[in-house]
Amino acid sequence: MKNNTKVVMILAEPCHNDSRVMRQARTLSETGYGVTILALYGKGLNRIEEHDGYRIIRLCCWLPGSGIVAMVAREFFFYITSFLFILWSRPLVCHIHNPRALMPGVLAAKLVGAKIIYDSHELWGEAVHRTDFPQWIFRVVVGLEKFLAHRADVVLAVSGYIVRVLRKRFRKPVFLIRNVSDGPQITLKGDLLRKSLGLSGDPRKIVLYQGLFSPGRGLFEIIEAMQWATGAVLIFLGYEGTHGIRVPDMKAKIDGLGLSQKVFIYGPVPADMILQYTASADIGVCSIQAVNKNHVFCLPNKFFSYVMAGLSVAVSNLPEMGRLVNKYSVGVTFDPTDPRDIAEKLNTLLGSNGVYQKNIARFNRVFNWEREGRRMLNIYKKLLSI
Repeated sequence: MKNNTKVVMILAEPCHNDSRVMRQARTLSETGYGVTILALYGKGLNRIEEHDGYRIIRLCCWLPGSGIVAMVAREFFFYITSFLFILWSRPLVCHIHNPRALMPGVLAAKLVGAKIIYDSHELWGEAVHRTDFPQWIFRVVVGLEKFLAHRADVVLAVSGYIVRVLRKRFRKPVFLIRNVSDGPQITLKGDLLRKSLGLSGDPRKIVLYQGLFSPGRGLFEIIEAMQWATGAVLIFLGYEGTHGIRVPDMKAKIDGLGLSQKVFIYGPVPADMILQYTASADIGVCSIQAVNKNHVFCLPNKFFSYVMAGLSVAVSNLPEMGRLVNKYSVGVTFDPTDPRDIAEKLNTLLGSNGVYQKNIARFNRVFNWEREGRRMLNIYKKLLSI
């Protein structure tokens, strides 16, 4: 079904594992929208890719170096080329992800008369990466986000608390679109992780950490907790961020505690295989620490991925995640700064013998992308009817 409505999504990231952006693009494309994603080029990635009816174009600046001058130059090149692409393609909707893409997206959309959706994946001004930038750049970006997001027609956010914060901050309609997974179904239990790590036939249960290796996510605490977890192995399925926790440091911690046969690190897997890998584990762990408001009120994609894959979960005792885990009884909560408490709660799950499975099925009937995707499509429909 074609409706000839052009949508340009823009984000200043490589878009190689961004499940939220790619899921939205797929849903829009299946409904007949013509979707192009403008992203930053990353080493080893294709500059143009076709996915499920939509296109990713990665804009590249060949300026070498990693200093502040090179970083600013690459950002400026991205701004100019994405701005010109929007002017040339004249979309009806410009869907902007994250604050770094707001300037070219809003300016170009205003010039061509496109509707503007700002998709805030987090409370950017409260996130850990505020330390990744010189403070003057950080202050400029935060100020620009507030100024430009106010000029959007609609703002999307990922949790109820963040919706309330952004409504007050931007003085615009803000709608909740959670980072939920495809469903509703429980993926058949596989053995991908065991086979990949040579653990076939090992009777121990698999505790899975999925996602970025970065500060504030309790990685070293859950490694320590495995000293007291019984009948289980821990697998880290993820990758280092630009300024993340280094894998050699994680391995040093593992070896220092004598856990090399109990804790394993496995590299990232393709986005379309995440659910299959996740489903081959038994427990999903989400150990985000309350280092800032963005962490405190987050609802990360991996939390929903765990439950959609049929896993019971052990998560930090934070307001948004903790509320859902306790309301639907799909797992346990712990203090993410206390390895002993993490181990105690993991042992509770390890001895639960599948008592959470009915609750997991009920949870997945409520929180799945089919439902959230329909909400997003209704927002688009209403926006384009104005």
